[in-house]
Amino acid sequence: MYRAKHFLLQRKTVAQILRSDQLADKYIRNDNQHSLSRGHYAAKADFFFAYEQTATFYYANVAPQWQIFNGNMWADLEQATRTKLDQDNGTSRHVIITGTYDVCTLADVDNVQQPLYLDLPGSIPVPLFYWKLYYDVDAEDGIVYIGLNNPYKTIDDSVYICPNICPNGYHGRGYLDNGRMNDDPEPDANNGLIYCCTKESFENVYGKLDPIVYRPLM
Repeated sequence: MYRAKHFLLQRKTVAQILRSDQLADKYIRNDNQHSLSRGHYAAKADFFFAYEQTATFYYANVAPQWQIFNGNMWADLEQATRTKLDQDNGTSRHVIITGTYDVCTLADVDNVQQPLYLDLPGSIPVPLFYWKLYYDVDAEDGIVYIGLNNPYKTIDDSVYICPNICPNGYHGRGYLDNGRMNDDPEPDANNGLIYCCTKESFENVYGKLDPIVYRPLM
């Protein structure tokens, strides 16, 4: 189901959920952008050893992710995180934790929002949000980056599940500066939306992330 060649099977599943072949054709397209791919919680490039990199491809480390988000905004965030940690050059200690929250929905033939799954009935939900905690062990504080995994979602207050401390969100290519991403105006769901919350405000919605354990690789 994750492979690009299986977009027809994805389209069939979405057609069943939305009760409309026309809507499925609209949402699931063979353009390497508007179909579901394998989103990694921890990216292969995050690790040094071959056995660690191989482990990132197990299904326990993946969830459905829209390809347009996977290959753009989320990839940017992953690279920005690695760049920031490289710049620190071992002078600080951080823990990076990634997860998902809520279920992506699309409007059916009656304009009723329906939750999306890769398999029916109700198996392998498509997350609405991906999140990544950037935690400073020494400061005992962290920032959570939250990415919208729905290119068809209208950008309104409902997409901000906690107070946004990056006022303009994060839109386009950028980098981390002191744990925060560059701001860029005019967030757009199709191009991607990532915003930032404090660890505490995110936990008010998601639940406690503690205990956070730091284990050096070497």
